[in-house]
This record gives sequence, C-alpha cells and structure tokens, in this order.
Amino acid sequence: MFAIICNARKGSTQGIHTLALVDRTKCRTLWWTSDNRRIIEAFATKPVAEARAKALSKNTPRVVSLDYAKDLMKRQGEAVDEHAAEKDRLAGLDAVEWGWDGHKNAW
Repeated sequence: MFAIICNARKGSTQGIHTLALVDRTKCRTLWWTSDNRRIIEAFATKPVAEARAKALSKNTPRVVSLDYAKDLMKRQGEAVDEHAAEKDRLAGLDAVEWGWDGHKNAW
C-alpha cells in the first residue's frame, strides 16, 4: 500500500513539515492532513499512486509507503499536541506572573 505526501508550507513552528493526501470518501472538508492517520488515501499499487502524484505540482508531492506516511502523521500529531500543551502552560504562567497588577484594574 502507498500514500502521497508533500511538504507543508505552514506550521513548522508547531512541528508540521509534511502533509498526506486525504481520502475524499472519508473526509470531504480536507484535501491534506498533518496528523490524522485514519483519513490518509491508500493506493493499492505504486504506479496508480505515482500517476495521481504526477497530477499534483505544488510542494513536492511524492509516493511513500502507507506505513511510513501513517508513522509520520502520528509523530507530527504528537508534536502538535506537545506544542498546544506548551502554549497552554505558558499562558497559565503569564497569568500568574501578572500577580496583583493583572487584577487591580478589574473593578
């Protein structure tokens, strides 16, 4: 089984560097995914996947094994979750840092 991946243009600060082509029968709202392994389009043969990848021209599309694509999306999903958790943690620390100054104008 094979999948098509490409380079991501945005999201590098969140750990997103690669996108996988989405199976449109499973999800009609997305074309590419950065972290959902369940909606990656799987191609039975490499020539079919290469023909589809050839129709795509932006961001260096390439054919890889489905297992590799799923593993890559899993790692990126974990990186996105870690980034979100760190962002929440820092936002909580900011609120603590303000101390009295953050609340004195609340009246």
